[in-house]
Amino acid sequence: MNLHDNAGRGPGVIAPDGCAVDVYAMIGDTPERAAVVAGVCPPGGSVLDLGCGAGAIANPLARDGFRVVAVDESAAMLARVTGAETVHADIVELALGERFDVVLLASFLFSLAGDELRRGFLASCRRHVADGGRVVLEWRNADWWDAVGPRLGERAGVQQVHRGIVRDGDVLTLTEKYIHGDREWEHRYAVHRITDERLGDELSAAGLEFDSWLTDDRRWLSARPH
Repeated sequence: MNLHDNAGRGPGVIAPDGCAVDVYAMIGDTPERAAVVAGVCPPGGSVLDLGCGAGAIANPLARDGFRVVAVDESAAMLARVTGAETVHADIVELALGERFDVVLLASFLFSLAGDELRRGFLASCRRHVADGGRVVLEWRNADWWDAVGPRLGERAGVQQVHRGIVRDGDVLTLTEKYIHGDREWEHRYAVHRITDERLGDELSAAGLEFDSWLTDDRRWLSARPH
């Protein structure tokens, strides 16, 4: 399964991976996530944000003085990015011809991708990270995968509901519903169960090695080229 097997519906533009552009624009920037990335990047350093969406991380990093190149396959998402250079491209096929202090793959894209696509993501990360740089991943670890159930939450006035959770082998599918006023969106997607051991193996196969957990909940990690 790849990201284009995901399905989204609702008002406004829906990105190729099923994400609703208006929802991510309303949720807005996430400076707390940007701070994780900033913590491993030299002051004023360069960051390549792969799958940047509406700029939730790229925008605050750019405001804080980092040079950010934001990549996404959705032109509508890129139109919401401010302060960063934007590149409309597929992550796997990307070849910018330069390397960055930090290459970022956030929004759990590592866990949402099937095996072949995940290898392509990691190859692009390795291709673009500088010697001595870091690859930063935001992922769903196996503990999250085993425990997740229906839930109700809210971000920036947007209600979020997890429902319709189905586990089949190492693949979990769920529907995330977003509600804002009288508008509703649905996004059905898959999350792959990846153990710590498998994570290490896949990093190694891509020419990377695990460096450290960046948050106590192990949602964020860094890897180095080898």
